[in-house]
Amino acid sequence: TDNFTGNHTFDDAATLAPESKKYTGLNVCPGLADWFAITLPKGKALKATVDWKLKKDAGLIGIQIIDSSGTGILAGSANPLKTEALLPYLQVGGTYYIHTYVLPVGNKPSEPYDYTLDVAVTEPNPSDVCDADVYESNNSAATAVSIGCGLASMSLCLGDEDWFFISLDKGEKVTIKFTHAGSGFICNLYDNPKLAPLQALNGTGTISFTAPTKGKYYLQTAYKTPGKKPSGAFTYELFVDGGAGVDLVPTIKSLFPDKVEQGEDTYLTMNIANACKDKASAFSYAYFFSQDKVLDAGDKLVKELKVAKGLEGKNNKDFDDKVPVPVDAKPGPAYILLQVDSLKQISESQELNNVTNATLTVKKLCLDDILEPNNAPTVASPVYTGTVKDLSICPFETDWFTFDAVKGETITATIAFTHAEGDLDIRLYEVGKFNSPIASSATKKSPEQIVYVAPKTTKYYLRVKGFTDNSNSYAMSFCKSDKGACFDCLTNLQCEGKGTFCGNGTCKKLGCTVGDNSTCADGNACTDDACVADKGCVNLPVAATKLCDDGDKCSAGESCQSGSCKSPGAEGKVSLVSNSGGRAGQVGQWSGRRLYVGSRGAGKGGLSGRLELHEGIKKLWTRSAKVKGFAVTHLAAAVSRTDAAEIIAVGWSKSQALTAPTSTTQTVAQVRSGPGQVNPADTVATMARVNSETGALISITTVGSAGSALSDIHQAPGGTFVAVGRTANGANGQDAWVTSFDSSGKQLWSVTLGGADNDGFAAVVKASDLGWYVVGVDRGNGLTKGLLAHVSIAGKLIWSQSYSPASAGNLNMSDGWFASADLIDDKTLLVAGATNNGSSATLGGWAAWLSVGVTNTAATVSDEMMLPGQTPQDAAYTGAKQAWFEEVTKLPNGSYLLAGASGAITGAKGGMDAAVWLMSSKKQVTKQLIWGGADHEVCASAISVGGAMQGFGTQSPHTLDKISWIEGIMTPAKVDCDDSNPCTTDSCSAKTGCGHKAVKDGTSCGAGAQTCNAGVCQ
Repeated sequence: TDNFTGNHTFDDAATLAPESKKYTGLNVCPGLADWFAITLPKGKALKATVDWKLKKDAGLIGIQIIDSSGTGILAGSANPLKTEALLPYLQVGGTYYIHTYVLPVGNKPSEPYDYTLDVAVTEPNPSDVCDADVYESNNSAATAVSIGCGLASMSLCLGDEDWFFISLDKGEKVTIKFTHAGSGFICNLYDNPKLAPLQALNGTGTISFTAPTKGKYYLQTAYKTPGKKPSGAFTYELFVDGGAGVDLVPTIKSLFPDKVEQGEDTYLTMNIANACKDKASAFSYAYFFSQDKVLDAGDKLVKELKVAKGLEGKNNKDFDDKVPVPVDAKPGPAYILLQVDSLKQISESQELNNVTNATLTVKKLCLDDILEPNNAPTVASPVYTGTVKDLSICPFETDWFTFDAVKGETITATIAFTHAEGDLDIRLYEVGKFNSPIASSATKKSPEQIVYVAPKTTKYYLRVKGFTDNSNSYAMSFCKSDKGACFDCLTNLQCEGKGTFCGNGTCKKLGCTVGDNSTCADGNACTDDACVADKGCVNLPVAATKLCDDGDKCSAGESCQSGSCKSPGAEGKVSLVSNSGGRAGQVGQWSGRRLYVGSRGAGKGGLSGRLELHEGIKKLWTRSAKVKGFAVTHLAAAVSRTDAAEIIAVGWSKSQALTAPTSTTQTVAQVRSGPGQVNPADTVATMARVNSETGALISITTVGSAGSALSDIHQAPGGTFVAVGRTANGANGQDAWVTSFDSSGKQLWSVTLGGADNDGFAAVVKASDLGWYVVGVDRGNGLTKGLLAHVSIAGKLIWSQSYSPASAGNLNMSDGWFASADLIDDKTLLVAGATNNGSSATLGGWAAWLSVGVTNTAATVSDEMMLPGQTPQDAAYTGAKQAWFEEVTKLPNGSYLLAGASGAITGAKGGMDAAVWLMSSKKQVTKQLIWGGADHEVCASAISVGGAMQGFGTQSPHTLDKISWIEGIMTPAKVDCDDSNPCTTDSCSAKTGCGHKAVKDGTSCGAGAQTCNAGVCQ
């Protein structure tokens, strides 16, 4: 007997404390086993050790750890040298039983034993952690659970066995596929668990079985060697194929981004499979936001959708969904749970595999403040005496401010914030000396304050940043004084909301609130409005190149002049230069909106892909995006989806930062290749998805291999896309590449063309047979030619051909390339690029009209033209004149719009200028817009808006320090109201805009005897 006498059955088990503890003075007798119960949470490790002395011919002591049912033996030993039972990881919480007993040896009777029981409850080894599957606890035949047709994903943790049963009719066939990556598990099929198995698998394999009688058949999965950790994962799969039924199984394939701000969306690509042969009728699926992987009543439903057509048996379907994160979600780790058949509309053979999950991190919502962008000294915001509130630092961002100070002035700068929400620091720099601050405040509390006496008269800068990239909101108080420190600025918070600021210890009336510029708004788009301490409202004229609207619907080309919006009253030119470095890709338009695509400087030779959506003179949204782990991402082109509110953009990324050119003399190829003269072998093709209404980033990822890049994209049927560019060919060069992929970036097909040199496609155009024309450059044998190929809708190459200009007149050239194309009609394709004779000094824009009417025959050139270069900005310059085309578009009236560059590529003056040309249907240039400075400018893309030609390009594209987006607009004298209808009289009203009045019925129009009737020529 001992202190636990009477604990000789499962039902009479003695309760142990849920902790590590040693129990001495215990005794176990033959035929009277000892049972102990210990209740523990999931995630612990449990070891029970028996300390005893072996007696000759008296038997052995054994020990077991048994599951809560009392039937599943999880661990055990009867080794006299080490009698212990170990469960390295408790995959489920609950009551576990420790069973000690005397085991006879041979035919000799056993004897009682004294022993000590040592129970250790510890934290597990991380490598032993193993999540339970939904079928637990099914550790014995007695607790076997039903498993029907379909796929089940499960885990077999250390010490575990899994038992299932399948009900079969006589003669019914079943196939069971067992898969374990590490081949450390076995799988057995029984009709009676107490007898030998009917079939056995010693690792991954398949059981094919026909039931000899109607009844229950058992399936056991276990370790080959009990207690031996598998070389693969703890997880395994059982796929049961047989019998009627429906089994809906969800799989989350990707989630992006995996770090999401409160209230924002994450984008999931997932798949629903029906693993059984019967069709599933209409059903719903739902997304839940959860703090764990288990779907329960505490989880929040965030989206529910319907699969109205159901799902055929043995079939699956991909779905792409944006899923919102609740605005009140707790920052930190969380889960998106996906449940299929969320309304329980389908009776399934596998009801326990309807939920899966994906992890994400919830970030505290952080919004840009009114002074953004001010993330670098070059865009620092002026700071004035007073307090500016509602400022914010987002993760990995920095706020910069600038001011002038006179020698001897005392500078006091204070930032106030809630320290518990993120530690912020402030530093002071002298202009041009940003490597080391001259003063700083970096404590572990709020406020942070700098008091500093200016040693000289110059410009100074303040930098505010989160410690370890924390984010937080803050208020900045600032003042200067020639009478010592103005500590009174610390009391500025007392003046907030009263239209005052803190100066010299008092709240002074301003008539406005510092930091709230809306109190100074004058309704004039041509002034910047601000409430400035000591001055009140200040309304300063904006840059003279800002576009505006004067309210007259007939005027065109208005821009800000000396604080007023004025129309030139005649055909004019407006040149705009961005204040942030960047490289242009493409400008497009739909539904009256303009989308700008390219990249912007991200510091230290980096670039981030950039998208901006404009409507009229209003910028609707901007979005910067860069592939994680890459220093550079450039977006070259984009398409607005017709089947979803999304924009798909393509381009390339590069892991290493760009480097500045070593020479100031640039070739055409160097200017066109962009900043840092990117080595084609260093890039990877990239795709970005953005919400077209909000600009929210859905995803950005690489979609190619090393040495690849994409330059143009088109939407294809079925929500898929076709893009073109280049990819590595394995011979230290690039092949021209056309590829198709779905909205997740999954490649559907791919076609490559080229030799050992660097070839590439630049543009893609939809063909009349629903296939694709793709154009680019073919390099080889010392020559450069335009490349054109016809690819079917299924991704099969129909034909390809290389082209050089014809040898006639001023087109006597040998080299050329294609950069763009547009389908004029079913039989004519217009391509544009450049041509030369081996010397860049005679480069000319090259446009060619090709006959493409015969599907299986390569196109032939029917006409072509070349445009010599010129530099109007520097008429006295006598250097070589050149031009090239980057883009061509056919306009509705039959004319053509071309974008590119014109000028001289070498020399001390001139350089290349951005250019847009309007060419008539007779192939004559009727209008041109050429703009730029002393450096190089290239127009990458152009559109026609309301009679105006608008070009979008890059200034100093080969540099790192001066590169910027540029825009040129050739405005008409007034709005063009011509609707090209001979049966209407067109007019313009300053209040209502264009009007179209039908001419008198019977008026002659068109060819032959056609006349006007109710404004229509017929």
